[in-house]
Amino acid sequence: MYFGLNFKISTLKKNYLIPIVLLLTAFCGAQTTQVPGYIIKENGTKSSVYFERSNYNVTPEMIYYATSKGGDLNGYEIDQIEEFGYDDNSVRFKKFKVQVNKSSFKENDASPGKDPVLKKETILLEQIVEGAIDLYAYRTSRNTSYYAAREMQTPELLVYNVYSNSVEGISKNTDYRRTLFEGYGCDSFISSIIADVDYDEKDLTKYILKTNECNGAPAAVFETQSNYKPWSILVGLAVNFNTITADFTTAIRGDAEFGGTSFSPNLRAEYNLDPANNKFTLVGELAYASFNDTAIYFENNQSDFNRQETEAEITYNTLSIGIGPRYYIYASDNLRFYPGVQIQYNSVLSSSELLYDEPARNRVFATDFSFNILAGVEISRKISAEVKLRLRNSFTTANASPAELVGTISSVGLVYRLL
Repeated sequence: MYFGLNFKISTLKKNYLIPIVLLLTAFCGAQTTQVPGYIIKENGTKSSVYFERSNYNVTPEMIYYATSKGGDLNGYEIDQIEEFGYDDNSVRFKKFKVQVNKSSFKENDASPGKDPVLKKETILLEQIVEGAIDLYAYRTSRNTSYYAAREMQTPELLVYNVYSNSVEGISKNTDYRRTLFEGYGCDSFISSIIADVDYDEKDLTKYILKTNECNGAPAAVFETQSNYKPWSILVGLAVNFNTITADFTTAIRGDAEFGGTSFSPNLRAEYNLDPANNKFTLVGELAYASFNDTAIYFENNQSDFNRQETEAEITYNTLSIGIGPRYYIYASDNLRFYPGVQIQYNSVLSSSELLYDEPARNRVFATDFSFNILAGVEISRKISAEVKLRLRNSFTTANASPAELVGTISSVGLVYRLL
């Protein structure tokens, strides 16, 4: 559930924004979720350490770690270590001296020959499958190369190359299929099984697992762990505090100021853009808001110069769609803070109106956009308390009217993560 209160901008700045800024500043240095792991040095010494979880889209050349959870980071170059990994078996890297493919797999950067450009180097290889037959990956900005190895043997490069064939144009050297079938297959395999194995992690992993199974050898897959699934569904209920001013442009009428609280249920979908660290997400929100209030304004009678109190009524119903990023700052595994921004499209429903002078004179509001800022704290990955401010909330009327409407809406509340 999500509850909210809305305040005037001046009030919010004084009473809410300053504490929020101080709170976020205090926790900006908070560590992201760290995972325990190990490092085996070149001399064989094994140390227990902590890593900041990473996807390793590129094979690292420096290894950063902390000796205690939340401690300062230290670093090792790859020539100082033999192996490192996470204790949850999601990441493991081992050092080998192997052939490295220096070619590019991009067609617009194809090499002129069928054979790849190879160079023997000492590098870290990321282990993908562990078994009687292992699978490794080496990732660079140019390509990702895969290696296979039997137990206690040096990994062998699975050759794949995109090259320029003067006769046929762009061609591909798929020699990795022959290597897999002849060196890392199973007696019961038929040659056609390898034809469907593409040079990507999913297909190669499936093949190596099938080979281990066929040979009666157990195997395990090293899969990057994530604290969250890619998608999350959240529900909330906001109690909005609205301040809307009707500025009657004719000189005979004074302003009418409306204010009060209203409930606003919402449904959110959150997509995790940073599955390794769970720090950066994109949130879409569907919300309904309803507000009704009456106010007294003064009307000057030009004939006798008397001021007359007149009542105006406003009804404001919207169905809004918002989207924007959110960044999480971890204080602990079960406590994290987040700032965020949001672009919101406010579809004003036909039941919205401004009544004054004569009840028959309805003013229907036009659709508008608003820009929101928000800050919150989430406990146990389930319940969040949140403050939100709409920085722009200027209402216009869909038909000609001598009234301009400007408002502010802010909220404080709770959100519950369903999935």
